[in-house]
Amino acid sequence: MQMGPSAYYVWLKRPATLITEEELHLYRRAKALFIESRESVGSRQLMNELRTEGFQIGRYKTGSLMKRLKLTVKQRVAY
Repeated sequence: MQMGPSAYYVWLKRPATLITEEELHLYRRAKALFIESRESVGSRQLMNELRTEGFQIGRYKTGSLMKRLKLTVKQRVAY
């Protein structure tokens, strides 16, 4: 596992975090919008699209949301 036993036991004692229904809806919508944009939308544009759908979210929270969901932007090549 490439981790020490003390780190494992700390992780084991950590309480589980529950995701609220609103947060789950935000995750699903963000991922869907990202896929619809062919993985080319960044945090600013994703924030604007989520705001138009009624979510209260800022740019930095959108960036951390993208990191959590592992949404990385793929730059398209212009021919």
